[in-house]
Amino acid sequence: MKKIISLLLVFSGHVFAEDSVSISTQGGLAPGASRWQSTISINRTANNSKHNSLPNALDTYFSRVKEIVSKEYVRDGWNYSLPEARVVRIEVVLSGKKVVLVSAHPLLEDKKSIALEFGITSLEGKDPKALLDQQSKAFQARKNAFDELLEITMSKIKSDLKN
Repeated sequence: MKKIISLLLVFSGHVFAEDSVSISTQGGLAPGASRWQSTISINRTANNSKHNSLPNALDTYFSRVKEIVSKEYVRDGWNYSLPEARVVRIEVVLSGKKVVLVSAHPLLEDKKSIALEFGITSLEGKDPKALLDQQSKAFQARKNAFDELLEITMSKIKSDLKN
C-alpha cells in the first residue's frame, strides 16, 4: 500500500507550494506593558504544473512581492526595532524561502519625525527625502522595500474586501 501511494505522488505530475505574506504588529516590551499581536495574511497555494492558467491578480501581487524581496540588501531580511517600541513584522515565504523584515518606523514616523539609520529624528523643517538620501544604500533599500511591501499588501487586502 505504501508503494502505491508513493507511486501516485510521483506520477501525479503536480507539485504544490504555498506562498504567503504575513504582516503582524507586535506590542512593545516596556515593563508592565501588555503584549499584543495582530496579523493579516495573504496566501497562495500554487499548482506548479505546466498547465497553469493565465496570471490573475494574486499571481501579479506575488510577482511584485518576489521582485521586492529579491533586491540587494533585502533578501536577507531586516530588523529595525527600537527598545520598548511596537514593531511591524512582515514575513514573506516564496517557494519555501523565508524573508523577515521587522521595523518600528511605520508606527513611529509622523509629519514631525523620520526614521533614519540610527533612530528616529525630528524633521525640524528639513526635507525627509533629503535626510533619507544621506543614509546608507542598504538602509534606504530595506526601508523602501518594507514600505512598498506594506503598501501593496494593504492595497491588495482593500481590493479583495471590495470584491
